[in-house]
Amino acid sequence: MILILIPLSQWSTILKSPSQSDLDDEIKMMSLKKSITNIDMKNFLKDCQFCKKPKFIRSSHCTTCGICVLRRDHHCPWVGSCIGYQNTRTFINWVFWSGVIIN
Repeated sequence: MILILIPLSQWSTILKSPSQSDLDDEIKMMSLKKSITNIDMKNFLKDCQFCKKPKFIRSSHCTTCGICVLRRDHHCPWVGSCIGYQNTRTFINWVFWSGVIIN
């Protein structure tokens, strides 16, 4: 069973995009709400100095991937992408099950 969970969790980490793919939709929704002004938008967004696009304050730019990742932890060479908000859970599962089989 463990031998199935390790590659399954690794592939689910690889296939989930760590980027903030819904950022444009989120910006549009925030700007459409009348309660949020431009001053409030500046509290949530800032421009990335590398890709010159708006990003959330808790985002980081990965120079290896070339994208901004929400809650970026690190760039993992074993997965081939960054570990961020959308794929942290599957990455932790992969590390856990890999540790179980080693012990």
